Amino acid sequence: MKPNNQKDIDGFLGVAGRWTIALWNENSDKESNDKLRMTVRIYDSKNLVSEKNPLGQFTGGGYFVTTLLAGRKRLEKKGLNLSFDVESWKVSPEEMKQVFKLLDAA
Repeated sequence: MKPNNQKDIDGFLGVAGRWTIALWNENSDKESNDKLRMTVRIYDSKNLVSEKNPLGQFTGGGYFVTTLLAGRKRLEKKGLNLSFDVESWKVSPEEMKQVFKLLDAA
């Protein structure tokens, strides 16, 4: 069951294919809205979606925005493997392009 109010969830950035993307401020200065100091968290929207986990199953994929931006060309060409243990947890190049569009718009 996917809630209709994902946009109301703190950090929700958007959806890229099967992945729900959230932007998190993990810095001690929670008032800072400096996107470059935040992390992107990636959730599998095909697993464990519930009222308790409205974004889906957290993949463990948490990346600094600056790290993703530094590797943008490579990630848009090759994608991102979120877990070597889970074959289906690979963000495709097309999905990575969507992730960067979400970041650009944030």
